[in-house]
Amino acid sequence: MAANVSGMEKLAIWLTENMALQHLPEAEQSQWTHIAKQLETGAGLEQALQSIGDNLSVSLTSRIINLTWNLIRADEYEPLLLVASRADVVGFIRLFQRFFESTQRYLNIVTTTMIT
Repeated sequence: MAANVSGMEKLAIWLTENMALQHLPEAEQSQWTHIAKQLETGAGLEQALQSIGDNLSVSLTSRIINLTWNLIRADEYEPLLLVASRADVVGFIRLFQRFFESTQRYLNIVTTTMIT
């Protein structure tokens, strides 16, 4: 868990414990059961979702996104407050300052975050 942000294992547990099956239609319950089994065997969320293919319902997708966001939001709340007060929570400020002391004019940053 980097910077106190939950990893895939905690996310899998969170999703399986917090998905309200009783509110899902039967077809979505079946999809969720398949995804949950994938997560329980150690698959990541992306892999588990891909195992359903293009048949994942919009409603179930939305529920998964909302539950995921609830976990991330809880993890990031305090660090975001610290960053807003200029605290160097994960060391990025020190890292970037070192790069700006070099002769390089550009700093390329690669992350795993995909913006669509």
